[in-house]
Amino acid sequence: MKVRNRRNGTNTISYKVGGIAKSEIITAGSVVNLTDLTDFNQIINKQDFNRGWFELVEENKSEEIVFNSALEKAKKEAESYSAEETKKVKIKNK
Repeated sequence: MKVRNRRNGTNTISYKVGGIAKSEIITAGSVVNLTDLTDFNQIINKQDFNRGWFELVEENKSEEIVFNSALEKAKKEAESYSAEETKKVKIKNK
């Protein structure tokens, strides 16, 4: 399975293979092909997927997913920046 780290820093994914726990360190934004990982149920830290820190990457759509996640991240940053600027303007006007 291919797994992408969506965080800005490194993150560790833990999974079981044949009853033995393994872990892999994935750098920020990179995609790693874990050949030992064949089923989502092998993953120990599933909550990291729910938090959005990791995502499974399909073979054919990997480039499209990278573009879409980068676009979504840029939109969120722009919205948070504009919200902060609006707060600063309201405070100055008071």
